[in-house]
Amino acid sequence: EPYRSQLIQMLSDLSIGILKMLNDIRTNFSYYQSIVTEFETVTQELRKERISQINTNDLSVESLGDVLEASSVKILSLQAPVGRDLRMVLSSFRIIYDIKRISRDTSHSFAGLTSFIGKEAEAFKKQQNLFMDSINAASEMLDIFETIYRMEINETDYNFQKFIDKAEQLDDIIDDLFENHSKVIIEGSNNGDFEIKSAHKLLSAIRALERVGDHCTNIIESAIYIKSGVKVQIP
Repeated sequence: EPYRSQLIQMLSDLSIGILKMLNDIRTNFSYYQSIVTEFETVTQELRKERISQINTNDLSVESLGDVLEASSVKILSLQAPVGRDLRMVLSSFRIIYDIKRISRDTSHSFAGLTSFIGKEAEAFKKQQNLFMDSINAASEMLDIFETIYRMEINETDYNFQKFIDKAEQLDDIIDDLFENHSKVIIEGSNNGDFEIKSAHKLLSAIRALERVGDHCTNIIESAIYIKSGVKVQIP
């Protein structure tokens, strides 16, 4: 049936686009990891290059997200999907929004953080592990989303509880790291380890990662809803 085949193709294009957005975010997260782990050896030239790459990927996520949102509206207006297809389209709006926020929040904050590291490498040593733990936990949450989103399953036969439990655990880790890290940064500023302006850049980056935990929770909930038809709320 031409109508059905056209809908399937449009939904497939939507899924591929969302995964492309996710891939751009993953690329940026790899830059964040290298920025934090190699901060003592990275040259100023490479630092500028990474900031440029991060911003380019962020713009790619933003522009592709706009295209996919328009495509979703087109699917709703022309195809009138029902059931799982309708869930796919409606949930995609939320997923696209959250992925765009993950990209925008982290790219801007880490661009500022990168310039800070270049000037105050010694002070950043005290922050390094806390940043890496937050980045790694957020990356794991992206893994969970992608695993669920790529699933080809019978929606009535799969138990998503293990994913829900793991996502809750990781989000709690990110929240705890944010709280602990904020205290370390404020204490460092009070002790004169770095200036107030630098403390602001550190807090901005760690706050962005804390928000990433919330956005990742949202996209995992949306992916589960697409696959199962059940609305879950990760605590």
